Amino acid sequence: MLQSDEARFVEAALGPSSSVWAGNALDQLASLQVPENILGHHRFVLRGDINEQWANWFVESIGDPKRYALERTLWPGVFSDVFKSIQSRFPNTAKDEQKKLASVVADVLLARAEGFRESRRREALSLAQRGQLLELAGTTPRCWLCGAEFSEVAVENFRFRRRSKLAVPLYVDVLKPRGLLPRDLRIEADHVIPFSKGGGDGDNLRLACGWCNNHKSSYTSIYDVEGQPKALRAKLNRVTALPQPLWIVRLLATVRRCEYPEGCDQSVDNARMTIAPMSQGGVMNPTNLRVTCYEHDPFADSRLRPHSEVVEIWGTPLKGVSSESP
Repeated sequence: MLQSDEARFVEAALGPSSSVWAGNALDQLASLQVPENILGHHRFVLRGDINEQWANWFVESIGDPKRYALERTLWPGVFSDVFKSIQSRFPNTAKDEQKKLASVVADVLLARAEGFRESRRREALSLAQRGQLLELAGTTPRCWLCGAEFSEVAVENFRFRRRSKLAVPLYVDVLKPRGLLPRDLRIEADHVIPFSKGGGDGDNLRLACGWCNNHKSSYTSIYDVEGQPKALRAKLNRVTALPQPLWIVRLLATVRRCEYPEGCDQSVDNARMTIAPMSQGGVMNPTNLRVTCYEHDPFADSRLRPHSEVVEIWGTPLKGVSSESP
């Protein structure tokens, strides 16, 4: 009986003869070519992020950016350390190539070290800078990550550093629970390249809602969080686990548009977006998520749930939270 590439891959990787603790089995698994269909339509995120992860591990195995930050090492010192490690690891590589690689790694390490230096502090945005960010956001300021439109109260709070109360909605999107806490709805200045990884201000700043900014944090890859969906604290139809919030933010920010099969012109630039599973009976991991607008949402009849119910499902505390109609 003929087997598809997908069947052969799954059997070899997860079949009864495979063992993640056996070196020879892992060696065979590593030699497999992953079929494109296994990765799904977000393969560019899965492959791109894992490549970044591997590159990070390699660079930080050569040198520790935190140590360079504490010791205030300058570029020549970083390059010297890195070049010695490169020569040791790649003795058969031409010296010019060793130097080139050492230079690239040293640049990355020094940029990372800048993010750890004690003398580097985030400076509060001035009123003028806040106004400029709002102006750049256009007549309808939205979260650059998920497309949620900011309320007038949120805009005024951000522009003038006010603390007017942001009341949470009565009903919340259970799959993307933005609105469980007042912070979720406020405007925050997000560093596209994380500040802790050397990202500065200026054109690196975007307006983000508190929910997206909180879960994006200093992460840059879907692999930066544990590789398991979030276990439910309450039953939700056939769903036994919810996606990690970082996965949601990462896909919204990188895909950016509604993935309705018949086409849709809505994106985070002109509408608020959410996520839905491609296979409703499957676990909502990164290979089973798609970006959707609320118009083409397959969960439209069950997505919005009472605030208290979503709190129970996600396990977020209800401390001093008031509600208002969405």
